[in-house]
Amino acid sequence: MVKKTKTYRSLIAKINQHIKENSWANTPMDRWYVGVSDKSLREMSEYQRELGMDVRYHAEYYAYSTKIALQVQDHFLGKGLTKAADLCDNSENCRWVYLYMSPFLTL
Repeated sequence: MVKKTKTYRSLIAKINQHIKENSWANTPMDRWYVGVSDKSLREMSEYQRELGMDVRYHAEYYAYSTKIALQVQDHFLGKGLTKAADLCDNSENCRWVYLYMSPFLTL
């Protein structure tokens, strides 16, 4: 087993906390999306412009390396989150991990 870095463990803890604080008891994990990006999307309008949809409870975390960002993404995909669009123009610089929850559908 490969030893995970302190940055990896810290990001996992921060993202778990974000999901816990912004989910209800019966919120399915597949309503959460996780992806990687080569740039910060600080404003909600940037998320909506890049992703083309309404997003809720967005957050982003700097992973310091593409390797760590992809490891964090893979961890949460294994936990049942849905893969979001990769927003990377250059795959060597995908150092941001972002996540958001899709809103409930209304009929």
